[in-house]
Amino acid sequence: MAMDELQTLQSIWQGRKLDTDLNITPTQMNDSIIAKIKQTEKKVFRLNILKTAVVSLLILTLLWSLRDIRASFVWIGMGVIVMSTLIMMIKNWRIQFKSSNLNHDLPQNEFIDDTIMQMKGAHVKFVKLFRVFVFFLMIGINLLYVDLLQALEMPMRLLLHGIVTNFMLIVFALGLFIRRKKFKKEFQPLIDELETLTQQ
Repeated sequence: MAMDELQTLQSIWQGRKLDTDLNITPTQMNDSIIAKIKQTEKKVFRLNILKTAVVSLLILTLLWSLRDIRASFVWIGMGVIVMSTLIMMIKNWRIQFKSSNLNHDLPQNEFIDDTIMQMKGAHVKFVKLFRVFVFFLMIGINLLYVDLLQALEMPMRLLLHGIVTNFMLIVFALGLFIRRKKFKKEFQPLIDELETLTQQ
C-alpha cells in the first residue's frame, strides 16, 4: 500500500513538474505541492479501500473454508495469521503519508525538507512493519503444520517445518530487496527533484 501511494505521487509529480523559471513565491510553491499531495491522497485512499475490502473478503472466505476443521493448532495458526494480517492493515493505514501531518507554516525549503522526510519515513515504517508481519506469518504457518503433518514421522516433520521456514525467509528477503530497489529506482528521482528546489 505504501509503495502504491508513492508510485501515484510520482506519476502526478512527473506529469506536472514545478516550473522553477517562473517567479513563484514560497506560499504559492507550498500551495502547489499541497495540491498535488492532496490529489494523490484521494486516489490512494480509494485504492486502499479496495485493497482492504479484498483482503477482508479473503480472510472471511478462508475462515469459512475451515469451519469444519477441529484441529486446535490449525485454528491457533489461523488466528495468528488473521490477527497479524488485520494488524498489518490497520497499522499500514496509520503510517500512510498524509498532507495533514505537514506543517504548512514552514518556509518553502523547510516545508519541502519536511515533506521529503515524511515520505522517506513512511517507507521506513512500512519496511519495519513488513518484517514483523512476515515473522508472525511464519509462526502462524508453522503452527498450522503442527496438526497437518502429525501423521508423519518426527524427522520428516522437522524437515518440512525447516523447509517452510527457510522458504518464507527467502521470500521475505527477496520481497524486501525488490521493494527497496523499486523505491530507489522509481521514487528517488522524485525526492531528488524536491531536493533541488531547496538549493535554488
